[in-house]
Amino acid sequence: MPPDYRVELTEGLDYLRVSIGPRRNSFLAVFLGVWLTGWTLGGIAVIAALVSGHNGRLFYSWWLCIWMVGEISGISTWLWNSFGQERMLINEDSFTHSRVLFGRTLTSKSLRSSKILKVRTEEPFGSAFRSRQLNFAGGTVALDNRWDSFCCGYELEEEEAVAIVEALLTFIRQLPQQPLTLTSTHDETLNQPATDREIPV
Repeated sequence: MPPDYRVELTEGLDYLRVSIGPRRNSFLAVFLGVWLTGWTLGGIAVIAALVSGHNGRLFYSWWLCIWMVGEISGISTWLWNSFGQERMLINEDSFTHSRVLFGRTLTSKSLRSSKILKVRTEEPFGSAFRSRQLNFAGGTVALDNRWDSFCCGYELEEEEAVAIVEALLTFIRQLPQQPLTLTSTHDETLNQPATDREIPV
C-alpha cells in the first residue's frame, strides 16, 4: 500500500465504514497561506483606517464585507485541504456521507441503501482540475438511484476509488433487500458471473 494511500475500510457485522484522509495539496496550501497573509494584513489596515476616522467610511465598510467573505472562505479551504476528512457509513437501512473537520461534521447526506441502483467510479481521478473541486464538492465515487446521482471521494486516485466501489458493491449485494438492478462501473448486472463484474485497476 503506498504511503499516501488515503482510504481506510472497516467492516463490521452489519455495516461498512469508509474513512478518507485529507488530500493535502501542497501547492494549494502554500498559495493560500501566502494569499491569506496579504489578505489579512489588508483587512487590518482597513480596520485601522476606520478606527482612526479616515474619510471614505462607507467604502471601507463595504470593502470589509467582501474581505470577511474572502477571509472565511480562504481559511475554510486551507483547513479542509490540510485536515478535512470524508466518512461513509453504510448499513442495511442507509448510506451516509459526511465531511468532518476536527471531529465536527460540516455536511452530511443520507440515502436509503435499498434505493441505490449503481455504484461506479467517476473521472477525473487524482488532482485533475474541474470546477466543482473549488468547493471540494463532487468526487470520484458515484452512487446512482432512480432520480439522481451522488458523488463523493474528493480527488481520490483511481485505485482508491475502485477499492471503495468494490467494497460498497460487496456489502450491498449481501443486503436482504438488495435491488436486483444494482450494477457496477461497467453496467453489468448482479446476476452475471463474478469475473464479468471485475473493475479493472
